[in-house]
Amino acid sequence: MFEKMFENVRQKSPLIHNITNYVTVNDCANMLLACGGSPIMADDPEDAVEITAICNGLNINIGTLNQHTIPSMFAAGKRASELGRPVVLDPVGGWSLHAADGHSSGTAEKGEVYRDPRQHFGDQDPGSGQRHYQGCRR
Repeated sequence: MFEKMFENVRQKSPLIHNITNYVTVNDCANMLLACGGSPIMADDPEDAVEITAICNGLNINIGTLNQHTIPSMFAAGKRASELGRPVVLDPVGGWSLHAADGHSSGTAEKGEVYRDPRQHFGDQDPGSGQRHYQGCRR
């Protein structure tokens, strides 16, 4: 099954728009290249909609949210949705969702931004690398 998926990616070489954290930007680009895709790493709010429109998919990583990338993520996600393009949301660093305060009202029309990410993601022990879901551990 995976062999067929990878072959499909290699044949089509899709252009994927990535808005990712600065720690993993190089890793994300190299991973896409290794799989046969073509990455574009762009997080400028003025370019996000245009770039998403020419791409075959969108990857958003919220590991290091900041006031520069949050508007780009919302704009790119909205445009990808309008165009029916696949969107991958990597919620690494979900604890940092409080950075989205001020950008949540009216922007994410169908989504909900939680002020306390444990409401959505459950407790996570950052040291263990394991996620503990609500009700399992407090």
